[in-house]
Amino acid sequence: MKYLKDNRGVLPVVVAILVVLLVAVVGVALYNVSKAHQNTTTAARPSPSPSKSPTATSSPSVLPAVQPDNDQVVQAVRGYDSQSANDTITGITIVGLNAKGNGTSPGAPSGYRFIAHKSSGSWKVIYRGQEQPGKALGEQYGLPAGWYSTAY
Repeated sequence: MKYLKDNRGVLPVVVAILVVLLVAVVGVALYNVSKAHQNTTTAARPSPSPSKSPTATSSPSVLPAVQPDNDQVVQAVRGYDSQSANDTITGITIVGLNAKGNGTSPGAPSGYRFIAHKSSGSWKVIYRGQEQPGKALGEQYGLPAGWYSTAY
């Protein structure tokens, strides 16, 4: 039991552990202060390219404008006929004056695709079905490629 009575060998180990911990804490603190200073000076600095694209500057103003169009498209699809009032509308994509998406009716075994067109400020469903509309409709309304069949 001699090792329990002699504590002289423990003190240097404890001191060494404390010194290592102190150095680590000071190092982490200095790193965080340096990183915070870097972020502050980067945020205060003007951007390297002074001419931003119009899309980047207008994004916040465009995003709220898209949401009302989405809501208007949903209203147009739900107003298509009397059975569509409670349909679930998803995946709306708006390109120019045209919108496409998917709809499902409550209790129906499968859903449908729709295409709507904006004319005189309001949306109107121009196609509703499970396949792509024909080429004539696509060309008539200037639908984007891939939204209609080119075969018929």
